[in-house]
Amino acid sequence: MMYTFVGHRGLPNDILFRPGVGDLGVGHYVYSEYSVNIVTETSVDLPFISEKTCKPFMANQIPVIVGGAGVNKFLKDVGLDMFEDIVPWHRWDNEPDSSTRLQQIANFIEQWINGGTILDDYYRVLTRVEHNKHYFHGEEFRNRIMIQMTNFNS
Repeated sequence: MMYTFVGHRGLPNDILFRPGVGDLGVGHYVYSEYSVNIVTETSVDLPFISEKTCKPFMANQIPVIVGGAGVNKFLKDVGLDMFEDIVPWHRWDNEPDSSTRLQQIANFIEQWINGGTILDDYYRVLTRVEHNKHYFHGEEFRNRIMIQMTNFNS
């Protein structure tokens, strides 16, 4: 299992390898001191999300979701800001081939890191990041996600 985070104190400076160790909880310092969370979902071939996808919203981070096709649109449809003005997820979100989708995400991340704008981008959208956290914990989000869940049973 690999987690990648980009810190408030500088450019990318942490890659944590935690083989055989469970998922980090949001109380871990990487959730309070890092501005971007590259979420590596359990599967990139299946259309689902896990608690990993929820953590950046709970921790005031910009999420870059490495998951199944359509996951970004789903999150946007339930009312979360997916920061498409920064993270161009529209480029890869509908890509059916997971290898191509992963390469597109990796290319974006490399370009973003090399561009040196991550922290500026984060501070530019900080009020939106904070809004995501409040919305994620609110009644409106709960209602919207429950409507989506009932659609799975139809």
